[in-house]
Amino acid sequence: VLQTSNTGLGIELRQGDSKLAVNSWLNFNYPNKPELWAVPVKQSGATLTGGEFSAGATMEVAYQ
Repeated sequence: VLQTSNTGLGIELRQGDSKLAVNSWLNFNYPNKPELWAVPVKQSGATLTGGEFSAGATMEVAYQ
């Protein structure tokens, strides 16, 4: 889960219904492209307030 600027809120990376670990590779073959999602998640026991937040990540794509 990626950390955000809002305490108790994270961004979970998913491929379809499966969670993706940060700093991991996902292999696929064209033309079967993966379906990627960024999903907001609340930390257990946290109380969230409304408002803006930010998070950052870099995606690297390599091909052979």
